[in-house]
Amino acid sequence: MTKPQLFQGLPLRGLLGILAALASIFGCVAFAAQPVSDAPGLGHAGHAGHAGTFCITDYGAVGDGKAMNTVAIQKAVDACASAGGGRVVVPAGTFVSGPIFLKSNIEFHLVAGAVLRASRIIDEYPLLDVKGHGYHIDRWWHASLLTGTHLENVSITGKGVLDGQGDAWWKPLDAGQLTNIRPMVFFLFDCERVRIDGVKIIDSPSWTTVSILCRNTTFHDVTVQNPWKPYHNCDGINFVSCSNVRVSNCSIDTGDDGITLKSLPDFGMVSGPKPINGEWKPDYSKPRIPCENFMIDNCLVQHGHSGVGIWAEVIGGMQNIAVSNCGFDGTRVGIKINRWPHPGGFVRNVRVNNIVMRRVEAVFEVSSYFDPKAIAPGPDADASPEMSNIHFSNITATQARIACESRGFPKMPVRDRSFSHIRVQADKGFEFENGENVLLDDVTVDCPGPAVIAKNVHNLEIRRLDVASPQAGVPAIQLGSCRDGWIYDCRMPSGHGPFVGLADANNSGLIIQGGPKVLSPTTVPPCPTWSYGSYAYSGSSMWRMSGHRNLFLPVPAAVMKTLRREWDEKKIDFINGVQRLESGARPDVVLPPGDRREIYIIMGWGFPETLLIAEDGELILKAEKFDYQEVLKFQ
Repeated sequence: MTKPQLFQGLPLRGLLGILAALASIFGCVAFAAQPVSDAPGLGHAGHAGHAGTFCITDYGAVGDGKAMNTVAIQKAVDACASAGGGRVVVPAGTFVSGPIFLKSNIEFHLVAGAVLRASRIIDEYPLLDVKGHGYHIDRWWHASLLTGTHLENVSITGKGVLDGQGDAWWKPLDAGQLTNIRPMVFFLFDCERVRIDGVKIIDSPSWTTVSILCRNTTFHDVTVQNPWKPYHNCDGINFVSCSNVRVSNCSIDTGDDGITLKSLPDFGMVSGPKPINGEWKPDYSKPRIPCENFMIDNCLVQHGHSGVGIWAEVIGGMQNIAVSNCGFDGTRVGIKINRWPHPGGFVRNVRVNNIVMRRVEAVFEVSSYFDPKAIAPGPDADASPEMSNIHFSNITATQARIACESRGFPKMPVRDRSFSHIRVQADKGFEFENGENVLLDDVTVDCPGPAVIAKNVHNLEIRRLDVASPQAGVPAIQLGSCRDGWIYDCRMPSGHGPFVGLADANNSGLIIQGGPKVLSPTTVPPCPTWSYGSYAYSGSSMWRMSGHRNLFLPVPAAVMKTLRREWDEKKIDFINGVQRLESGARPDVVLPPGDRREIYIIMGWGFPETLLIAEDGELILKAEKFDYQEVLKFQ
């Protein structure tokens, strides 16, 4: 028999390679492109394929978007593990499943066109009880679509989609029928050598991915896409007390934190199971495990609470972190280094380089401060985290609200920070309080108020500062209770007030060299043109539900006039959210027919009152508990 004309002259080994490529496109790999002498026979236990590949359809999975495939997929995983490891393949199609428990030495692979969709049946997701390294984390998370504990050599790869179907959890959460304890798309605990590569993850019920106490982990070319409602807590990629991690070439569009590092908080410090009807008690004798040795590069984060967050639970410490070549668009904070109200901890040795941002609320946030009254109980409730050796360079940010906010405690200042080769366009410049060893070098700030405000800072060096557009009568630099400052080779346009303003009489050891040599001997108040009351932005809150990607449209003067009439300045200072509604902006809000006005919803921290104000200044609603459907009642 002669070969078909198409394959004339093609050796058998090349023909097998073509067949393998075609088979992988249409589903599971049927043959391996390898020498004939090494070709496997027909596979394992009902699987037709080469050794080490286990297609879920061979175990009964049906990709019609309707059938429940939990048992079939778990059988494929278990068979792969029993064979010593290999690749579990999800072929093209939509496969609905409850939680799948991964095993060691397995690559869970989704081919292009494959969708693994989480079941909408909430009861299928049991609460987890996991232990490791002396920690016992009990009933704090549900099992996730993909769950792995105490594994090694585990991968999730391919060009397919993991769909968390989060609305099955968000809707009852919004209705007050669920707590915040929900599953993720995947959850890994105490795993070694983890690789996540190529997959797209959408609509997670809560945090999208969580890795706890994992070592040697790689996230590459991962896409995360969730709605912009931060109170759903749909963080992108989260690490808790992990080490030796690389995150690269990832794209994240979500409402909460983009890429976040934490260390184990108190709920992981328990000695035994959490009482079903009682409170767990932290065991502070347990060792604190830091999050350390991270490289994050070539990533894009949009619309999140932070681009990269090194914050929240720093109680076990964070150290040795490099972030480079990233872009942040519309995030509340670009680089957020902060802490939630747990005592103690540290953040050390952080380098951030080559970053581009736009429409961020704060370019940098580096703060150890938190209201002492809100600090969680601990062995030393007054212990402030140590923050030191944090450096930013080669960063450009436009349309920002604040260049930098950095606050420490007087007894534990934030130490050793540098900002070099920075270009920022913002409403407010750099603000430092309770700091030590701060350097600004080759920094351009385009803002109406002071480019730098420093209070109780020791060893402040500012060189080559370029103040682009200050307002008349406003100082470029404002100092209060600062010691040992050196300011030189700076520039600002002439005729714009004092170069350096003194906010009090407690400054000492100040040296000004080169450039403008104006030192105001009088007290200069903070920039009079900037305040939370005069700059409120649509969508600038944690709750970005306006339906608009342009998050930074100034609130109309008529709206601000009504706001000031209804709220005193103290309340205005605590605005945490301004949302804009218009016809068609949100599927769950329908304005009366013919009414094309934009409506502004204004909320604040620390008090429940909400205002609903039309763009022309009409007060539509003032209520403690706001129901969006109340919009329908006004005419």
